[in-house]
Amino acid sequence: MIGEEDYPVASKRFAAANDNGTAEARVEAVVLILARLIGRQIAREEDERLHAANDNAPVGDAGER
Repeated sequence: MIGEEDYPVASKRFAAANDNGTAEARVEAVVLILARLIGRQIAREEDERLHAANDNAPVGDAGER
């Protein structure tokens, strides 16, 4: 399950106005979030590709021999 610890930028949305942190830390957090999202998308596409490659029914299921 995705929680606030997975999105450090979102968890600081309601931080004090004078507690912004550095721009480098925010950029790093956003880059990590994007990398995770891209990695998950690549994994989904690879899983679909592997399952789509074997769409033939086994011999004998349709009554054919």
